Amino acid sequence: MASVRDRISILLLVIAAVAVLWFVLSRMRFIVFISSSWTEMILIVVGSIVVIFLLLDQFFNRSR
Repeated sequence: MASVRDRISILLLVIAAVAVLWFVLSRMRFIVFISSSWTEMILIVVGSIVVIFLLLDQFFNRSR
């Protein structure tokens, strides 16, 4: 059984992933005209998810 901290961590990761995907998909018209490869796009999305996750994790775990 997962602990509460693990569940919160997974929830924060899901929230970060949804936020990044929503941001990217809502501005898709700009991304289409930028010439970049799929690997660059994937790296940008994954990097954004990691940064948002770390910021949320830092914000919610200040008491440590």
